[in-house]
Amino acid sequence: MKQIIEVGVLGGALAISLAATYLVHHDSSSGASTPDEGVPVYLASPSDLRQVSLKSEAADVTIERKRDDRGEYLWITSTTRTEVSPPAPPPPEIDIDPDDPEAEPPPPPPPPEPEIVETTVSFLGNEQADKVWESFAPFRATRELTVRGVDVDFGFDTPHATLTIDRKAGPITLLVGNATYGERSRYLQRDDRVFLVERRALSRLESSARTFAERRLHPLSAGEVERVTLRHDGQERTWVQRNPDDRARSFWADPADRDTADQAAGNWLVSASRLSALDYVAERPEGLQPVLEMELKSREGPVWTVTLLSGPTNDGSEDDSQRGYYAEGPFTRGLVSLPLSQADGLVADLPEILAGTSELESEDEE
Repeated sequence: MKQIIEVGVLGGALAISLAATYLVHHDSSSGASTPDEGVPVYLASPSDLRQVSLKSEAADVTIERKRDDRGEYLWITSTTRTEVSPPAPPPPEIDIDPDDPEAEPPPPPPPPEPEIVETTVSFLGNEQADKVWESFAPFRATRELTVRGVDVDFGFDTPHATLTIDRKAGPITLLVGNATYGERSRYLQRDDRVFLVERRALSRLESSARTFAERRLHPLSAGEVERVTLRHDGQERTWVQRNPDDRARSFWADPADRDTADQAAGNWLVSASRLSALDYVAERPEGLQPVLEMELKSREGPVWTVTLLSGPTNDGSEDDSQRGYYAEGPFTRGLVSLPLSQADGLVADLPEILAGTSELESEDEE
């Protein structure tokens, strides 16, 4: 009987110990956190931040706040590292004496060691990048842990990543350690303090190369554009948008005849407004030639220009006949590639649009 009581007491103590360990080392929250929940790891506002940088074995991502004559913007540089296996070497030539019964072919050469290939891209950040930037002003942890006397490997000796926050008050270096059970959270260290942070708060930053790139060629919505001027091959023509606030009644017209819709030009301008960046180009191809300059004037604010260029695709192909389309301007602040099918059709229709002889059907007629 005494043994049964001792076993029961020990079992209960073990259960309590396990429960306490789980509550200390794992995130027990089940709902989504609001921006004001959690524990600030440091103090900062969005205007205090200068740069957020995450460096890990797989990728380096830096978000930097910059300013030019068009205002403030976020510029992102992402370097990804992938393991690539080189092609196997050709098998050695076999020269075996057919009369030698003990002759054996040589063993095949060992496969080559995998190589780490780095790819770096820089691009303008979009609205999602703005939200991530604000999530670091300040960066909030789920909770701060009391680790004195706790024998746990948090992973700070060989950290998963290093997070550096550059503020006006000075830089802060944070170590990202091991993941907790279930991969929902990670341990984070600042000096001698240890925090528990949601894993997605960091994984969003690591995946920025695809999700945070701005794809628009200019910042104006359809209703904000008052006037568009096109320049191509020495020709220039301007259209004004009538009733821009009423989508059902809006149309594009020649300034000399503001009450008559130019349906063909309107359809072309709608298609042009849907043109978006495919990728940001790291190395500018040689031989780019401008084919179109589009100037957009808003009712309020600055004039934005977009220049379309034609040139090599720069995709590693040895076929120089493969051409692609690109765009650059003060909004993208860099060269971007464009979808070939869309850009090619717009450029092909330009002469007729500028001459006013286009036979493009209206959307209503289609």
